[in-house]
Amino acid sequence: MKLLRRDTDAALKSLVILAQMGQKRVDTLALAEQMKLSRPFLRRVLQALQTKGFLKSAKGKGGGFWLGQKPAAIKVLQVIEAFQGKIELQECLFREVLCPDMKSCVLRRKILELETSLLAELKDLTLQDLLNLQEPPTIKIDKTGG
Repeated sequence: MKLLRRDTDAALKSLVILAQMGQKRVDTLALAEQMKLSRPFLRRVLQALQTKGFLKSAKGKGGGFWLGQKPAAIKVLQVIEAFQGKIELQECLFREVLCPDMKSCVLRRKILELETSLLAELKDLTLQDLLNLQEPPTIKIDKTGG
C-alpha cells in the first residue's frame, strides 16, 4: 500500500518549492529540472493544482506558476484528496464477500485506529507547517522562462 501516489508526491513537493519562492513565477521547465521529473508529467500536476485553486499561472514570456493561496491556507490533506480521493487504510484485503470477520477482525480494528490518528494529524497540517520544518531554501531556479 502506498500512502501517496507519484502525482500527489510531486504536487506536494511543487507546492513547497513554490511557497519558498514567494509570489515569483516559476516555469515548468525549471521546476521539472529541479525536481528531476519529466516536464509533461509535472505540467499535468501543476495544471491540476491550478484547477483546484492551489496555484495561479500565466502563459508566455515571464509566465509560470505561483501559489494561489497563502501557505497557511493550503491543507496537506486537501491536496492529497484532490489527487487520490479519501484516504482509507481500513479496506480489507479480502473484501466483505470473502471475509465474514469484518466486524470482529482485530487487525481491521487496529488499522481503523491508525487511520483515525493519521487523518487527525493530516487534517490540520498545512503547507506552512511543512515550510517550517524545512532547512533554509537552497533552490536555484531561473525565473525568466515561460
